Amino acid sequence: MLKSLLLLSTIAFSLIENVHAYDFYDGLTGGSSDSKQAKSSAMYYALPKVGRQNDGWSCGLNSGTKFLRYHGMSTNYSELKAIRKREMTASGSRIPAFLQVLDNVNPVGIALNHIHKLGTPPRVLRSMINVQFMRFKSKKRAQIYWDQSMTDLRAHLDKGPVIILIEPREPYLHWIMVNGYNSSTNIFTISETSDKEYKYSESTLKKKWLKWDGMLDWLPGIGLEEGVIITLR
Repeated sequence: MLKSLLLLSTIAFSLIENVHAYDFYDGLTGGSSDSKQAKSSAMYYALPKVGRQNDGWSCGLNSGTKFLRYHGMSTNYSELKAIRKREMTASGSRIPAFLQVLDNVNPVGIALNHIHKLGTPPRVLRSMINVQFMRFKSKKRAQIYWDQSMTDLRAHLDKGPVIILIEPREPYLHWIMVNGYNSSTNIFTISETSDKEYKYSESTLKKKWLKWDGMLDWLPGIGLEEGVIITLR
C-alpha cells in the first residue's frame, strides 16, 4: 500500500513540474516588457537577474532565488537547486540519513529519490527561502498565504513583489513572480523563470492563478491549491 501511494505521488509530481517553465508565456497582452516600460506602471519592483531556468522542475527555486536576491541575500539559483535535491523532501523536512543510505534499494528510497527532482511544493519553497534568510542572519521570513483573491494580491503588492503558483496549462503548475501592477489598466507585470518580464491582464492572471482546470487543485496534503502567495510575513 505504501509503495503504491509513493509511486502515485511520484507520477503526480512528474506531471506537475516536469516541463520547461519558460515555454508557458502565451502572448497575454502583447509581448515582453523591458524595465523602462515596466516602470511606467503605478507599482513596480525591479528584480535581479538570476539566470534562465535550465530544467523542467526548478521554477520554484528560480523564483525563490529572485525573491531572496531582491531582499538582499547573496544566494544563487544553482545553490538552491543543489540543496533541494540533496536535503529536502516534499514535506519540507530534511531526508533522514537512513533513507539516504537506502535511496536506491527500496521502494521508499526510490520514490524519495524521484521526489527530489519533482519541483517544489509551497511548504518546501517557504522552508528553503527561510533557511537562506537564517543563513544570512536576516530577520526576514517568508510566509505562505492560502486561498488569496485578486484583492489580496494587490494588497501584498503594496508591500513588495510576491511569488505565486499558477496553472499555465493543464495539468502543469508553475511558480512565477508578480512584481508590478497598473491600477489604471489592471495589468500585472510578471517575472518569468526565463529572466524576462511580461504583461498579464487581470482576467488572464485570475484564470491561471485562481481557476485551475485540472485535477491537481485538490491533491491532498501537498498544498497544491489555487490562490497561493509566498511573500514576507
